[in-house]
Amino acid sequence: IAADIERLALDPARLWLGVGAGFGEKPLTRMREALPELREALPEIRLVLAAMGPKMCELAGEKFDGAFFNWMTPAFAAGARQKVEAGAAAAGRDAPPAFGYVRTAVGSDASDRLAKEESFYRDLHDGYRNHFVRLDEPEGTVGVAGTDADEVQAQLGAYTADDDRVERGV
Repeated sequence: IAADIERLALDPARLWLGVGAGFGEKPLTRMREALPELREALPEIRLVLAAMGPKMCELAGEKFDGAFFNWMTPAFAAGARQKVEAGAAAAGRDAPPAFGYVRTAVGSDASDRLAKEESFYRDLHDGYRNHFVRLDEPEGTVGVAGTDADEVQAQLGAYTADDDRVERGV
């Protein structure tokens, strides 16, 4: 990553890099152990932790420059935000920003497309399976689906826990 940043002549101080545990065992331990190496290799870059579970959200608040929420309802994101803030408070620092990734679909078949995308992630690996169990939401309802752009925009307004939001159409 550092070599690509240099090759592309990007200003590291302007970059935010999202990192996550992936599919390995002990994801929390993995991210705790990876952080010092990432900080050394990428000293000027702000690191954002992909966080879905409560402990990962607390770690994002405690040690990272941001938290990245994925596959959350507005209410669940608000609870995740509280965990980030608690982690930051325990570390004696200000809470970092929270970024949200919200799947969206527009059109007459929007609900079907959102449900198809969500069903893939619901069974991708244990981390996602556990996350969707914690969400306790019916299949096909995590994200935003509407028949037109105005309906989708109105639903996106409920995502108030995110300081910045990425919307991905499906």
